[in-house]
Amino acid sequence: MDDRELLKILETDPERGIRQMMQQYAALAYSIIAGRSGSAASAEDVEECVSDVFYEVYRQRGRFDPEKGTVRAFVSVVARRRAINLFRRTVREAGRRADIPLPEGEEDNFEETLIGAEERRSLIETVRSLGEPDSQIIFRRYYFGQKSKEIAADLGMTPGAVDTRLSRALVKLRTMLGGKDNG
Repeated sequence: MDDRELLKILETDPERGIRQMMQQYAALAYSIIAGRSGSAASAEDVEECVSDVFYEVYRQRGRFDPEKGTVRAFVSVVARRRAINLFRRTVREAGRRADIPLPEGEEDNFEETLIGAEERRSLIETVRSLGEPDSQIIFRRYYFGQKSKEIAADLGMTPGAVDTRLSRALVKLRTMLGGKDNG
């Protein structure tokens, strides 16, 4: 089904139009969101985000101009934006979590666990203070285990630029945390 037909169906029969749009583009939206949010988000969060993408596309259908682009591109842009928001929200929530579950048998080490949680919170705040994109590069590399190539694609950079920014950010972070500057 071409874009003009899809847009017409969205106007005349929204339920059918959304179903058709999801049938055509759900896999695309899912792969964008899952890829860009890395291992940060749960499968449920990704699925909810995909639903939000189609709701937003439907809501903004009047702003879409088929002369300037395709529905596929529109869905992709909305999915990328939603994936970034999901990633940021997940990282923010991870930094604020106070309900850290104790590993089994560690109840006796509650004080050490609490100190560890405070140190993690402090580290997250220090990384955030580096600003963008440095903090995001560090989180993506060390918290979510993404490779430079993945980070570069998500942030619109080259892998070399990501590696350079990461190296410089780690030097800054080391200094901020009271370590020696080796460079």
